[in-house]
Amino acid sequence: MADKTDKIIVGISIGDLNGIGVEVILKTFSDKRMLDFCTPVLFGATKVVSYHKKALKTEVPVHGITSVNQINHNKINILNIWKEEVSIELGKPTETSGKYAAKSLEAL
Repeated sequence: MADKTDKIIVGISIGDLNGIGVEVILKTFSDKRMLDFCTPVLFGATKVVSYHKKALKTEVPVHGITSVNQINHNKINILNIWKEEVSIELGKPTETSGKYAAKSLEAL
């Protein structure tokens, strides 16, 4: 296992809030060996990821942060780039979900 100084930090856009992006990220890092190679930082909001975790019935470890100085190298880090509540309608692309996907990309 690499120590934390050997691992790359990978920034990941949350994508469309109603799409499969968060699901793919959660399923990818449900294999704890992935965290041996890199430290993921998801640009989005902890509340959105929590919603997806509940929908998927998964307990993948996540860590909400407001600064990259708070990174936990053993969890999916979620850099909170917005605080407001966002309506999620899984499988239905909306103007709002697209707006927040763009916010995620701009923050990368």
